[in-house]
Amino acid sequence: MARRVAVLGGSFDPITNAHLQLAAEVLHANLADELWMVPCGWRKDKATQTSPQHRLLMTSIAVEATFSPDFPIKVVDEEVKNGAALPTLLLIEALKVKHPELDFWVVVGADIIPNLLKWYEGARVKSELQFIIAPRPGYVLAEDDLPVTYRMLESQTIRLATMELSSSEVRSRFRRSPTLVEGLLPLPVQTYIKRANLYRTEVSTTTN
Repeated sequence: MARRVAVLGGSFDPITNAHLQLAAEVLHANLADELWMVPCGWRKDKATQTSPQHRLLMTSIAVEATFSPDFPIKVVDEEVKNGAALPTLLLIEALKVKHPELDFWVVVGADIIPNLLKWYEGARVKSELQFIIAPRPGYVLAEDDLPVTYRMLESQTIRLATMELSSSEVRSRFRRSPTLVEGLLPLPVQTYIKRANLYRTEVSTTTN
């Protein structure tokens, strides 16, 4: 049987404990053999974002600080090397070309599922990609919204940790006072943010 790899993509701007908990719980629930965190490249649909290189470094720092070397989570720079963000379908296709022996699954929150048809090649996304869906409070998924192949993130043996913390909330708190993010992201990531002078102001990016 092919080794199952869960792919958790995102801006990670910054990466938070919620992202790390989600990654860990996918593995604790035995939904994948390993998990790859993929910081996205520049996104035209985001008005504000930190550089891909900063976000890649913060994600790597967080993973190294949080998990033991044997825990099967790693950071992959596929999109950062590409420069611009890749649509999820193209990202998974690129990973399959490089790693045809692996079985890839995409990790998303339940709140994302109703919008899959709006994604690049949405019909193909729903029919061809495999999803691991994390529950979100208040979201009840309609049968018509679900992709063809999916697994729900749930466990019969452990109580899943709460994962309701957005990166935008962390950025907002950091601009008010760095002390307001204590306990919300790994300490080495907090240190990196301070040294790189990130999130002091909201920086806008414009595209033509």
